[in-house]
Amino acid sequence: MIRVKVKFYAPFNNHIGKKRIEVEVDENATFIDLLLRIAEFYPEFRDAIPDVTDRCVFYNNMVPVIDSSVIGLQQNFKDGDEISLFGSISGG
Repeated sequence: MIRVKVKFYAPFNNHIGKKRIEVEVDENATFIDLLLRIAEFYPEFRDAIPDVTDRCVFYNNMVPVIDSSVIGLQQNFKDGDEISLFGSISGG
């Protein structure tokens, strides 16, 4: 098992009730596995997880970032990684 830190930005922090948590996941866990693990502890978060079967829908609703780079759904982690979860980004 490894420990990762997850920082939540709007709207996801509203579902968790916190801005930051630490989660233990298997060494070969993917980003999708991490989302499901978080939902085990915070069931209301499950409703905030976008459809992972449609990459366009997913990335239009959740932007996961490690070290200033958007990560893929199958991204693996190393112990101590810090993942930031942003809501959709728009501008004009």
